[in-house]
Amino acid sequence: MISLKGVPASKGCALATAMKIDIVEEFSENLMITFDEKVDEEEKLKSAIELLKSILETKIQKLTSENRAEDAKYLIVQKYLLNNRILEEWAYEFIEYEYAAVSAVCRAIRKQVEFIKTLGNENIEKRIPDIIEVGKRLMYLLSGLNYPDISHIEKDVILIANDIPTNIMRLADHDHVKGVVLKKGTTKSHTVLLSVDMEIPCIISCTDVLDKINDGDIIFIDGEKGIVNAQLNSMDKINVLARLENHVKEKEYIREFAHMPTITKDGKEIKLFSNVIDVNTSARYREVGADGIGLFRTDFLYTDYDKLPEEDFQFDTYKLIAERNNNNIFIIRTMDTGNDKSLTSLNLEPEKNPFLGYRAIRISLSRPDILLTQTRAILRASAYGNVKILYPLISNVEDIKGALEILNQAKEELRKENIPFNENIETGIVIEVPSAAIMVSALIKYVDFIAISANSLTQYVLAVDRLNPVVAHRFKSLEPSLLKIISSVNDTAKSCGKLCYIYGELATHKENIYIYMGLGINIFSINPTNILPIRKFINSINYEDAKRDAKKALMCDSVTEVENIVKKINK
Repeated sequence: MISLKGVPASKGCALATAMKIDIVEEFSENLMITFDEKVDEEEKLKSAIELLKSILETKIQKLTSENRAEDAKYLIVQKYLLNNRILEEWAYEFIEYEYAAVSAVCRAIRKQVEFIKTLGNENIEKRIPDIIEVGKRLMYLLSGLNYPDISHIEKDVILIANDIPTNIMRLADHDHVKGVVLKKGTTKSHTVLLSVDMEIPCIISCTDVLDKINDGDIIFIDGEKGIVNAQLNSMDKINVLARLENHVKEKEYIREFAHMPTITKDGKEIKLFSNVIDVNTSARYREVGADGIGLFRTDFLYTDYDKLPEEDFQFDTYKLIAERNNNNIFIIRTMDTGNDKSLTSLNLEPEKNPFLGYRAIRISLSRPDILLTQTRAILRASAYGNVKILYPLISNVEDIKGALEILNQAKEELRKENIPFNENIETGIVIEVPSAAIMVSALIKYVDFIAISANSLTQYVLAVDRLNPVVAHRFKSLEPSLLKIISSVNDTAKSCGKLCYIYGELATHKENIYIYMGLGINIFSINPTNILPIRKFINSINYEDAKRDAKKALMCDSVTEVENIVKKINK
């Protein structure tokens, strides 16, 4: 048996056929042909266009028959753009200049996008991503490659790739995609977050997967341990099938906790909020009985499109979720992205260490137009629900003052325009960098609540990139230094009468949540798929035990000592 190791990104396990996906990052604009080859290239382009029309129509009908109209609309737009023939005509023009068909399409896309931008028509500009997508599909066909389309698959598969773009993952066939293994990827990528939301086990940073796994291999993946197994013998398969059977039984059993309160055996009530990554996944949190939305990640509005999101588009997004939310808490985090994610709309320069660079609130404050647009949209949505604003990567008082100045500017503009909003909308900051944790007593004067990002705080305090296999073993969430910081931040918030909660993937680990509870944290915001297992766990423990063990943990000198304290909860 071959066993590979990666970084766990989405829990669960799966046994299925490996399906390798080849992603072409960029097609050449400069492939030339001779005069005599022009007719052949024109015929090749014509055939590719007709084939693509047929492919799109088949997929549209398939998605429509499966009541996936929201997914089908992207393809309907692309088919319309093909029928419009503008891209086609410009591509033929470039073939006349003796460019190969694939390069002609590449140049035609660029020319059409540039032309649209000169029109100054926002409605037409919205079609730019679809034009680019149609062009990519044509270029794959012209290059003799299979477009990485996973919207309709005939058998159960585990996707194997270097990385998978969000636009491809969004259309994944939920019935047949059983797992994802990526050579690259990050736990914050939209593709990984989609995997979590769709309850698809996912492993990232599996460096050998493309070399060691062949297309068509039967493989088993464990998304909790980050393990990929191939070339299974008879005994391996028996063990794997037993594991899968237990996994299915556990999922069925856990659904019983959907409508239960979250309360410890000795009567301590805990609130479980949900993280939400986009509109399509916003309904999931209600199915598991979450108490509200503790983190709405707005990053997809900036990373999934080639232009910055307009105010009305953002407002419609936030308003829709606010209205669905039945006046429960709905916390919207402002843009929290940088060069670690696909962000073409800002044309950011490459950085050696984007997590320490130009990102999140730093972009928003240096480009106040971006934050003002988003703030206006959030304020407008606050008239339709219990909306709050959360600012990420705050590292000093100047950061939060700058954000609040823009908030006040947005309020003044909306008043003058007679647009309704919640005048008393609450604001919060994310504690994720050490400077903010140290200065929390100063920062908290300016806001109404505190959110601790468990993952980011661990990374910054310990100076460990957990996706770096050389140092990943140092990423220890129970380090006494971290626990002291979390305890101090929470105590400060409580002394000021302000809410403090924790969000992030680390808050889904039983031993972590046990200690966090003991430190006095009684609100957690986690992915919807983790809410039921965590509710089940919390309902099985005593709060007083957690308090006693957390007090012991704060007195420990090493993470090993803390880990020994919490060993009992996994037995």
